[in-house]
Amino acid sequence: MTAKSQWREAYGLLHSKCHLTHHEIRAIFQEHLGGLSYHRNMLHSEYKKDKERWQSEANTMALLVNNPDVDAFLSAMNSV
Repeated sequence: MTAKSQWREAYGLLHSKCHLTHHEIRAIFQEHLGGLSYHRNMLHSEYKKDKERWQSEANTMALLVNNPDVDAFLSAMNSV
């Protein structure tokens, strides 16, 4: 098993300790840590993990507020 890279460890710290979203962390990497092309593969794999973490909660939320009327759906989403 390979060791966790310093970049991936930095991502994990920003996510777990600072409670930043994937997109906020991505902006930090883009602006201050070498640019997106340098970290593209790591950021993409972390994005997929982040999406998997929220997928079941997002599906549950959508089922709870399900309504064919768009205005009613948006109102229900805002109230939740």
